[in-house]
Amino acid sequence: MPSLYKKPTFIMLLCCLISIEPLVGQTTPSLLWQGTTGGIIFSTPSVGDDGVVYVGSNDNHLHAFYANGSAKWSYETGNWVDSTPTIGEDGTIYVGSWDNKLHAVNPADGSAKWTYETNNYITSSPTISSSSLICFGSKDSVFYALNQDGSLAWEYFVGDPVYASAAVGEDGTIYFGDEGGVFHALNSDGSLKWTYETEVISDTNNSILSSPAIDSLGNLYFGSGNGYCYSLSDNGESCSLNWQYLTGDRVDSSPVLGLNDDVFFAGRDGYLRSLPTFSTTTENVANWEALIGDVFYSSPVVDSNGQLYVIAYTGGGENHLFCYNHEGAKVWDSSESNFPFTIDGVVDSSLALTNDGTLLFGCYDSKLYAVSLSDIIADSDWPTLQRSINRDGAWPSYTASIVITPNDTGQVSGAGTFAQGSEVTLNAQPAVNHQFVNWTNNSTPLSAETPYTFNLSSNLEITANFVETFSLSISAGQGGTVSPTEIHTYTNETSVPISATPNTGYSFDSWNGDGVSDPSQTSTTVLMTANRSISATFSINSHSLEISTTGQGTVTQSGSGDYDYGSNPTISATPATGYSFSHWVGDGISDVNESSTTVDMTEDRNLSAVFTINSYSLEVLTANGGTTTGSGTFEYGTLAQIAATPNTGYSFLNWDGEEITNPTQQNTTVLINANRSISATFSINSHSLEISTTGQGTVTQSGSGDYDYGSNPTISATPASGYSFSHWVGNGIGDVNESSTTIAMTEDRNISAVFTINSYSLAVIAGNGGTVSGSGTFEYGTLAQVSATAHTGYSFLTWDGDGVTNSNERNTTVLINANRSISATFSINSHSLEIST
Repeated sequence: MPSLYKKPTFIMLLCCLISIEPLVGQTTPSLLWQGTTGGIIFSTPSVGDDGVVYVGSNDNHLHAFYANGSAKWSYETGNWVDSTPTIGEDGTIYVGSWDNKLHAVNPADGSAKWTYETNNYITSSPTISSSSLICFGSKDSVFYALNQDGSLAWEYFVGDPVYASAAVGEDGTIYFGDEGGVFHALNSDGSLKWTYETEVISDTNNSILSSPAIDSLGNLYFGSGNGYCYSLSDNGESCSLNWQYLTGDRVDSSPVLGLNDDVFFAGRDGYLRSLPTFSTTTENVANWEALIGDVFYSSPVVDSNGQLYVIAYTGGGENHLFCYNHEGAKVWDSSESNFPFTIDGVVDSSLALTNDGTLLFGCYDSKLYAVSLSDIIADSDWPTLQRSINRDGAWPSYTASIVITPNDTGQVSGAGTFAQGSEVTLNAQPAVNHQFVNWTNNSTPLSAETPYTFNLSSNLEITANFVETFSLSISAGQGGTVSPTEIHTYTNETSVPISATPNTGYSFDSWNGDGVSDPSQTSTTVLMTANRSISATFSINSHSLEISTTGQGTVTQSGSGDYDYGSNPTISATPATGYSFSHWVGDGISDVNESSTTVDMTEDRNLSAVFTINSYSLEVLTANGGTTTGSGTFEYGTLAQIAATPNTGYSFLNWDGEEITNPTQQNTTVLINANRSISATFSINSHSLEISTTGQGTVTQSGSGDYDYGSNPTISATPASGYSFSHWVGNGIGDVNESSTTIAMTEDRNISAVFTINSYSLAVIAGNGGTVSGSGTFEYGTLAQVSATAHTGYSFLTWDGDGVTNSNERNTTVLINANRSISATFSINSHSLEIST
């Protein structure tokens, strides 16, 4: 029989609005395995500490699969198993069935431990109470609590069927909703604490199928068939509404809590919503909401990065797995192309995420899916249906017990049973002549503090350790300090570290008293086998004074030999002739720049008086035409190096001044025995200019002979008759194409003016009656050959034009000294006709 209030798939029109986004932000999940059952799986998987997965099926069986997907066993019931299995602390599997029974199953072999029969079917998941009772509701409108042996501990008449699973709060309160829209809070003994009635809204059913989630502050979260999401506070004898949020349809899936003070609901209106856990008004405002499809009853799960995983029907027979980050951005969904697997049926089973990153869920296709993710379940208050993958639905409680060792050596307080995460404070009070040492768990040190405060997350047996003690007092003589300075107590046979620290200028002598392991060492130990009184003695230090010189001079000091720590003898320095006192080098000197001063004798001193030889200045001057180097300050008697460098176009002549070693050398030395001023003399260079011609023409130049470096004489070229100036050849020419230009005289120059002979055209024209040849271009003075050839019936007469050598000769020459145009004249022949009879 299917679960209640499911919508027909043809109503799921929201799927057409679903957006398809690319897979981003995380490695694509992969399908690890699929476990097969004989029927639809409405049940949510539970996972044991050994990795075995338990899930119910509508083939009337509870199935167990190993972590690799292979079948371990199956347990047969009398009808469908929609209930989510709950794993007890001892590993026992508790699950309800449509056969009206709650079954307790042995996890090792799937055998029955016991069954408890109610008056109608059981679809809710059992919950383990703070007193280890197995709690669950039935369609017979009764909420049951069973002992570990399957006997009835108590029952509570609800008045309406109970399909939702219960949750147990930190104080042991049991919370659940019923089909009539009432949310119940029961004390751990089954007595009513309070109830809260959800709103009845027209055209809706306000039944509560959603199992509650609980945060660390005790706030409760659940959904209702009236479309509201609720947050309640348990005030003890009553409750108060924190906020409510209206969706567009039923909210049947169970909420989960994220890592950022947010709670997530999946509604039948197709939206996945993030609501803030805290609100200043009863009408809450969503952090975000994402339209993903018709979610049915499947509850999301949160991973260690705050990401949510949820499965939704998206229309057309498609069911997809979605991943959203805590800000509402889709990370990926299984509708992406090339996604490694498909979901072959509707999913009502809520998701389980293990601590090794395996995502588990059941499906209408009778399969249990195991998907590999990169993240594990979140370590938050309520990250999944029923809080943990054991599906016990309880805020766990643990016991802290205390053992005293040795016996009767002290008193302790603070032990007891506490909810998970509770702050526990333990106190230890030692007996007379005893001392508290530390708290340990299985010989592992926990803390040496008392009181000791910690958060309880497992059952703990803690040992309070005490020891017998003795007192130790330590004193110091003049000249030092000791540690420890206060009287302390120590355990018997303890070797206590003690130390003596001499004051500045003093040395440690010895320890006096019993039990000291090495009286001559500043740091040693005292063996505490009795009360001890120890003292340390010190003596003042003496220090030597050694004085040396650097340079030529003498030093004196008041007194001699060694000096007591803190004394201040006088020291004096006298320079030799030609030297000056500069300074003292060393530590402890009152004024290092005074020739007579004092020394602070706080340690051995090794000092030096520094004398410096007199120095003189050398000024090396630069004249026009070059540069010099060598200026500076030099010690007396130094041969200082000087150098002269002429500028481009200049030459060095000589040095002027005293004590110059070689005045005519550019690089020489100067004897420094006084302040000196030296100068260098330079002269400008001169360069020759030679000009030749190529071709016929003449050249002239401004000036004659040699020219100073950098001057720019003018040169001119005049071509002969029948010639033209072409260009200049050589370096330094201002414009090689100008007949009159300048030369840059930065070196000797050899220049040539190039003249080229002129060329002229000759046009040879033929008159009527013949042809000519000889047209072309010819250099000045050429005798160009021309020729005239008469056509048949014609004769050559003459040439017309200037420069023809012989105008009557058919083959002749033309003198080329200008452009020429000549023509040949032809005449037609005439013949006589004589006729006789």
